[in-house]
Amino acid sequence: MIAIYYFLSITIRTEKEFHSILWGYICTVLFSTLAVILQKTGIIGDVGTWFQGVRAQGFFMDPNDFSPFLILAIVLLIDRAFSYHYFSIKYVAFCALAGIVAFVLLAGMSRAAILNFIIVIVIYLFYSIFYKKKLGQIAMLAGLIGVAAAILMGVAGDSIIHSISIRFSGSTDVLQSYDTDRFFYQRQGIVLGSTHLFGIGPGQFELLFSYATHNLFVRIIAENGWISFLSLAAVVLYILSLLVYYRKKEVWNLPVYLFLAVYIGVIVNSFFLDTLHWRYLWFLMGLCTIIINQASKNK
Repeated sequence: MIAIYYFLSITIRTEKEFHSILWGYICTVLFSTLAVILQKTGIIGDVGTWFQGVRAQGFFMDPNDFSPFLILAIVLLIDRAFSYHYFSIKYVAFCALAGIVAFVLLAGMSRAAILNFIIVIVIYLFYSIFYKKKLGQIAMLAGLIGVAAAILMGVAGDSIIHSISIRFSGSTDVLQSYDTDRFFYQRQGIVLGSTHLFGIGPGQFELLFSYATHNLFVRIIAENGWISFLSLAAVVLYILSLLVYYRKKEVWNLPVYLFLAVYIGVIVNSFFLDTLHWRYLWFLMGLCTIIINQASKNK
């Protein structure tokens, strides 16, 4: 997975190569989204296990991994739409594609992914208004979302509310009963990292406790120790600081703040899930490194 990061950051040098990679990612997301929709509607039948109960999981083993995978593509599609006039067919088409993918993301009912998505959209739209003055495009996007939501609630409102109530039902309407177990094992992970200089070894936490940490940073502390945690944190924060520094710039007709928003979202997501094994975490870090390198060259 680290090889994914180095492959991208070392080999991608031109705008054509970079956009080809991004469109490949978008097409993969659209293909996964289409598969979920076709199976849900019964058009293609049970040719794959693309649902975990009522939760969409696509080609992943878990909805919590599938849903965040969609976020980068959603923002890229919205940004593409914003390059057109808000009454044009292309604007509506790209917004529609982004809306369909967002709907499938919500169908995954991952609380961390929804939080991730909200953070990304808020940051991206804020900078779009602040730096690009895309007021008309954002107003039209809000209108399209409102119309789509009204139609969706009219057609399947009861079933949607029922599914959401099951997923988010708890003593505080957010916490589930198993969250207490997660917090307990995360504390155990910090204790292990504090009593073992180099941790207990890669992959050993789940073997020892038969439970995942559900936190990237706790896993690193437990399995690799505090020195490794500080090393990883330094890399993560260094990339973040450079994205913030170059946030006003554009690279190959893409705003740097787009990648800043998605990067912050995946960091937040990592506090609730072990994202170390996410291929697209390292993919995103590779993209951010390319963007940073190009922005520094432009300067």
